[in-house]
Amino acid sequence: MNQMDFKNKIRDLDVKDFLCLISIVILMILILVYFKNVIDIVAYLLDVFTPVFIGITLAFIFNIPMNYYEKKLPIKNDKTKKILSAVLAIASVLIFVVIVLVAVIPQIFENIRIFLDNSSSLIDKLWTQIQDVFMYFNIPSDVITSIESYETNINETIFDILRNWMPDIIDSIIQLSSGVADLFIGFIMSFYILLSKDMLLKQIDKLSRAILKEKNYEWLKDFSNLVAETFGDFIFGQLKEAIIIGILCYIGCLILRIPYRLICSLVIGVSNIIPYFGPIIGAIIDCVIIFLVDPFQAIVFLIFSTCLQQFESHFIYPQVVGRSIGLSPLWVLLAVSIGGNLFGIPGMVIGLPTFAVAYELIRRWTNHRLYNK
Repeated sequence: MNQMDFKNKIRDLDVKDFLCLISIVILMILILVYFKNVIDIVAYLLDVFTPVFIGITLAFIFNIPMNYYEKKLPIKNDKTKKILSAVLAIASVLIFVVIVLVAVIPQIFENIRIFLDNSSSLIDKLWTQIQDVFMYFNIPSDVITSIESYETNINETIFDILRNWMPDIIDSIIQLSSGVADLFIGFIMSFYILLSKDMLLKQIDKLSRAILKEKNYEWLKDFSNLVAETFGDFIFGQLKEAIIIGILCYIGCLILRIPYRLICSLVIGVSNIIPYFGPIIGAIIDCVIIFLVDPFQAIVFLIFSTCLQQFESHFIYPQVVGRSIGLSPLWVLLAVSIGGNLFGIPGMVIGLPTFAVAYELIRRWTNHRLYNK
């Protein structure tokens, strides 16, 4: 756009457009001047509306099995079918979560008990190996003496660390209790969202059509459909992939006689929800758990998990998730890295579908511009 075109556009603005432009400029200036206050207000609003966000997220997840039940249930009454489908969808997800917890939590406590029982012998064994390494590399004796002194007082050191962390632990417990309350409210809200989703969508559609111009309304409708489809396909694909990888990992650990196979398989499955970096994080956690019991088996598991990750990257992920996202490995890595740096693990999970939506919008805009030229 040249300078003459810009002047013509400014000259053609009516009073309404001019006032709107001035308001936007003033609003942006106020945001920049009171940026810290704006951030505090946004954080407060996010905290207040946390149950709403949880309810919408759970409703989005529950809606996937609910759509399946709505298609399969042989009930003619739409209201009865919708209520029963919502109940079955929520029950299915909860039963799955309960089964996983019942199967895993006892083993976690058992593994902790075994580790505590064997911790002294493991520390002695590890210290003996460290001494052998020091003797092999001719480490000075004063260094060994200093380490032995620290090893003798390790219990006191751990006690001091726990005592310093106690306030943070109490704050975490308080935040956890608040999070449980928000989760419960969000869970109830998700049920009512599922029951009234058609009415809510019609109301939002009607309000959008009333407020926006027809062109903007069509764009917003198309954008909403793109977001819902991309996120839905991604979440469903990631869950399917996590289940497949978890089962394959359990079968492999069973064949290789690797200890803690159920926990390792669960960690591998859950960590695969995080694209790209998730399998690496899960493999490291499992290797540490296995190493405390059997270092050789930890090496075996590391080799097995590496092979499993290669199989997952080349065969499972492209078929289950890759088609629904449509991004190359370079863009996947970029999306996960940016999302993780901004919002941690949640950012790594939602960064990929968010980037996929932005990528599709840019692709459409580019093609539109090239078509006009």
